[in-house]
Amino acid sequence: MKKIIYTILLSFLLMTGCTGELDDTRNNKEIHTNVTHLSNETKLKHNIEDLIKNDETTLEIKQSKSCFIKSSDYFTKRILELLSLKEQGGKHQNYMDNYDICLRFSGYKDIYIYKDMFWFEGEEDVYIVEGLWEQWSRYIIKYQNDELYYDSFERSTLSSVSAPLDSGASEVDAQLFYDGSLRLKVEDIEVLLKPFVPSYKTFKVNYGFYSRRALYDLILIKPNGWLGVYKDMEPRAVDGCELDLYSYQDGEIQQLWSTNELFIESMEIQLDNGIINFHFPFMEKEYSNQLSKEEVKQIHDQGNGYSEGKLTQKNVTLIHHDISFIDDNKDGVKELKIVSRTDDILSEFPVDIYVNIVFTFSLAEEGVICTNIVLE
Repeated sequence: MKKIIYTILLSFLLMTGCTGELDDTRNNKEIHTNVTHLSNETKLKHNIEDLIKNDETTLEIKQSKSCFIKSSDYFTKRILELLSLKEQGGKHQNYMDNYDICLRFSGYKDIYIYKDMFWFEGEEDVYIVEGLWEQWSRYIIKYQNDELYYDSFERSTLSSVSAPLDSGASEVDAQLFYDGSLRLKVEDIEVLLKPFVPSYKTFKVNYGFYSRRALYDLILIKPNGWLGVYKDMEPRAVDGCELDLYSYQDGEIQQLWSTNELFIESMEIQLDNGIINFHFPFMEKEYSNQLSKEEVKQIHDQGNGYSEGKLTQKNVTLIHHDISFIDDNKDGVKELKIVSRTDDILSEFPVDIYVNIVFTFSLAEEGVICTNIVLE
């Protein structure tokens, strides 16, 4: 019953505005770029870089023609985090006299938001934050002590585990969740993994059904007590999968390793004998594989990009097709195995030669260590 009453009260306040200490005493008429607002004879700041670093400012928010409502410290921090993702978006235009949201940070000029754009009152510079409007649509307002306030964003839990992650500690709860951005939370500690992830990249609609499947998963790595954030993209042949490993020690979440660290420094093809050499920056030696006659002929037929019988590619990427934890040598200790495929589409002279590479990593106390590479 209380929830119904709060919902009715919130709807009434947002639609009709409110009176009292939350009244908007500033000029809420049309916004013009030549307006400079003064409050108590003190000039308000409009430096966005200064604002996003200010962890002491407070925030009130007004949607369209409603009233200003206070923001919790957590929500204020999240809004500043969003604004920090800004890109320059040009200069103020007349159509921006309308706005969807007004942000009032203490000590600063009002910030007006329209879709994915925002600007300071009376200033020409306009900034763009991709996904700002989609993120905003998940806001949650709560009612406590006779007062409304912006609390957080609606969360969708993607995966969770409970385990003793800290050495000698009791079991703790870890959660991977989506609330417009992707975040990892262990107990009361929360870290940002990806600033903004459009919902269509986080969930998919299965064939013929209206059901959604999370493409992200949280896994427990035993016996290390590490957490793995696993991302499986579809179609996997195009986007592949990813893995990020985290530890939780002494109340802190630290990233240990990522598949983003796997890359090829250079790929060299010797056309006289069909040998292809790979150099990985995290290993001290080169790895070689034999191309077929058809593949060598294919490179010859393209007729460019090589000199003195060699073709060297610098921008060769790896697409990871399979990530697993297995005990290959049956010693009771699992290792990390990643099956990848090369792709040189970003190279200056792509040759469409694909090589499968199998990486094996030990999961030691000192970190993730590559122990073997096999070219197939």
